[in-house]
Amino acid sequence: MTYILETLPGLESSLEKETKGKIIAPCLIESKTKNSKIAYVISELIEKIKFKDEQDLLNQINKIEFKIEKDFFVNCKDKELAKKVGEIIFSKGFKANPKTEKIIYIYLDKNLAILVYLLVQNNEKRDYRFKRHNQSIDSCIANALIQESEIKENNSLIDPFCKDSVIPIEAFNHNIKMIYSFDNENNIRNSRINSKLAKAKINLEEKNIKDITQKADFCLTTLPIISKKNTSLKYIELFFNIIPKLVKTIGLVTFNPEITKDFCKKHNLKIKKEINLKKGTQNIYIFILKY
Repeated sequence: MTYILETLPGLESSLEKETKGKIIAPCLIESKTKNSKIAYVISELIEKIKFKDEQDLLNQINKIEFKIEKDFFVNCKDKELAKKVGEIIFSKGFKANPKTEKIIYIYLDKNLAILVYLLVQNNEKRDYRFKRHNQSIDSCIANALIQESEIKENNSLIDPFCKDSVIPIEAFNHNIKMIYSFDNENNIRNSRINSKLAKAKINLEEKNIKDITQKADFCLTTLPIISKKNTSLKYIELFFNIIPKLVKTIGLVTFNPEITKDFCKKHNLKIKKEINLKKGTQNIYIFILKY
């Protein structure tokens, strides 16, 4: 069985590495596994079609023997194409139903069409995220950070800005056992709820970053978003003053890359890996730092 996995622009290489697959189009990886924590959408491949024009594409689609039991629905960014493909499948005796679980999706990349059966949409959602922080990242980005940091099962981890603890919980799901989350009272309370729902054993402690003394192998965290209306800059200053003395490796997600780079330069931290990903209108960066 062959699968097509979709991720955010910028995370293709991380997903390729995770699934041992190959990039076949922007945001798309072809793999022999459907098991992924970085993919946002997981599908079963029907056919990859190279075509000259639309009619050529429709002619080739007409030759496909679709695995449909009773009903189906076709979706594509090109709605007119989706309608024409739907008419072809309907003519084969299958019923079109927008509410069906059998959704056929068509990815288009220049003269390449990739037809798939959608298996999992919104793979980034987690049942444990009952309480979500408005500056938190989703689980797919958290898993990309964990993978790119190269943390191992016997390593320890601290997250000094844990927010709703998505990074620590996902790290626990990677069999990391020594995990320490720190934040303010409200965030730690929410993290307790989430970690209990996830059945994740995490050491949660209400503590300001200036009071953290816990040493660990890794620090993986999301830096606070900086704006003119908040005081996050002072906490980031404290982070770079304190955390490098406590850990061996730092992995960051940041929404303020230039300011983060300035702090790295100031504290003689080199950026070993830099990944720029885009989610909607957001530019998000993953940095893995070295001393």
